[in-house]
Amino acid sequence: MTTEIMNQLAVRARQMIKDNVNRGVDIDGKAYEYSEKPFVRPWAGTRLPKANIESFVKEGRIKPFRTKAGKLWMVVAGGYKDFRRMRGQKDDGDFLTDRGTMLRNLKVIETTADTMTVGFSDAVQLKKALWFNVMGVGKGKKLWKFLGLRKEQEEELAEYAASLVTEKIAEGVLLKNL
Repeated sequence: MTTEIMNQLAVRARQMIKDNVNRGVDIDGKAYEYSEKPFVRPWAGTRLPKANIESFVKEGRIKPFRTKAGKLWMVVAGGYKDFRRMRGQKDDGDFLTDRGTMLRNLKVIETTADTMTVGFSDAVQLKKALWFNVMGVGKGKKLWKFLGLRKEQEEELAEYAASLVTEKIAEGVLLKNL
């Protein structure tokens, strides 16, 4: 292969990963689901609409409390799924895209004639991806494996590679480089 071909394959693999996330499926083809288990979180940074907070409390969807240190926290009774609803976000089919920072940072890191690396250039986004794919997120350490391709996608990528190689051979370019 050539570095050019490997770069094209890496770009296609990166897009396949993003397409999987947009479809809401992991590398095994299973659908992601947001948790409906209650959880506790700090009040600060919730991004809840201020106009609705009082009604969320009255409905029992959130229960504010103070820690021993006096910090304001909350119990979200309906889990992360309901928390997203309260923030005005979709609670289904909108996975790993809260702010989009991590997926925007998914890049082709390096390609050579033999290898390609798709990953993260930012250490914070790399750490988040590690949590999602290897360590698990939340109290239950749930895995959201999105880095990688399903078998049929690997086969599609192999067919694409074959077509690129065939094209270069037809142009006479690849044989000159061997």
